[in-house]
Amino acid sequence: MHRIRLARGHQLSRRAAGLPTTSLAQENAMLLRYAARLGDQGAGIALAILELSRPPASPAPAPERP
Repeated sequence: MHRIRLARGHQLSRRAAGLPTTSLAQENAMLLRYAARLGDQGAGIALAILELSRPPASPAPAPERP
């Protein structure tokens, strides 16, 4: 949970600064590390961690009514 809180805070700060919220290079490196140590299941664990680390998506704006 600690990593998730840190990641969300970092992503929100990047979003506020107008930067991309994720670094694909860092995410790919993480996936490779988990897969190298734990095999295919490690990649699945890494994907789950990354998903939990992302901030919730902004709700879509409500459609305009005529």
